[in-house]
Amino acid sequence: MKKLIILFSSIVVVLGCRKDLDLLEEQPGQGVVFVSGEGSNPISWDCISGNCMEMEDGNGSFATQSECEANCSENNTGTITAISCDNATNAGTLTEGQTASGVTSSVPYTGGNGEGHNGQTVNSIDVTGLTATVAAGSFAYGNGNLTYTITGSPNSAGNASFALNIGGRNCTLVRTVSSAQPQYPSGTVHCSGTPTLVIDVTNPTTGKIWMDRNLGASQVATASTNNSGDLYQWGRGADGHQCRNSSTTNVVSNSNQPGHNDFIIAPDDWRSPPNDNLWQGVEGVNNPCPSGYRLPTEAELNDERVSWSSNNSTGAFASPLKLTLAGFRRGSDGSFDTQFGTYWSSTVSGFFSIRLSFRASTASVSTTYRTTGHSVRCIKD
Repeated sequence: MKKLIILFSSIVVVLGCRKDLDLLEEQPGQGVVFVSGEGSNPISWDCISGNCMEMEDGNGSFATQSECEANCSENNTGTITAISCDNATNAGTLTEGQTASGVTSSVPYTGGNGEGHNGQTVNSIDVTGLTATVAAGSFAYGNGNLTYTITGSPNSAGNASFALNIGGRNCTLVRTVSSAQPQYPSGTVHCSGTPTLVIDVTNPTTGKIWMDRNLGASQVATASTNNSGDLYQWGRGADGHQCRNSSTTNVVSNSNQPGHNDFIIAPDDWRSPPNDNLWQGVEGVNNPCPSGYRLPTEAELNDERVSWSSNNSTGAFASPLKLTLAGFRRGSDGSFDTQFGTYWSSTVSGFFSIRLSFRASTASVSTTYRTTGHSVRCIKD
């Protein structure tokens, strides 16, 4: 009887002490898991043999239990000692607003233990809209690479950052997203202080793609009488002469770039001798259009005119291009006429150049003096 009493007392003592201890307890079907007792202060978690365990020493790979459980399984026992996003090998390019295709980043790691991992899917931050994914697999023994495939459509230009966390190590992968906006020639003077936004519009009849507004216009025209945009002398670059408030000079230039922003007053041409090869194609000497765009030819302008519902300013504005009565600037004295819509082509004819001209009653393609200031609507090459 005395022995039974001593044994029972021992059991009571052990059970009484249990509430003050942190014990490892076997859970059916789950392996070894950590059981928290009073006074415990868990600060990290780690995946050990496919199970999440609370690490009191702070050396766990995960900050929370949920993060650990999302990345821990019997097939996720692989570990690495280091991963280097800074030394990633990148393929493909990312452009704002465009769906990523063939874009990958191969990220090197060291100290692989040869065991499996569940892969990872990470959404981008800073520039959003992208996802980096690496498929489940196994780490190499020692050094290796993880190839992340990047998909989606970035919402802006800048840096897209991906917080990689795999094999117990982490780093931030950064991919540059370029601007979708074509670039204007170096030295371009933007009269409003802001580059003309490049948005395409297509005429389904002609199949041609154009900018949806005149160079210098702040928005798509809302009425036929909008006189928005700049007025260029034929063949001149965007040096500031095209601004409607530019000063005038009667000194004719002897070079392709006059070196000033004055509107040149002259009987027929701002340059002496004339140069017929200033606005031909995207590589034109003084092409004022953004990269990938150019001045239209006479034929291209005329095809647009023929596609209108009526051969006048009403038809011009009703067209997909919404051409307006933006007016022109006379080369003889620098004054303005707001009764017409006039648009330059790249085509020359003798000492003249070809323009599209329309008003309330009619429209035509004809020749005019190169000193005249007309609107420019760029066409995609």
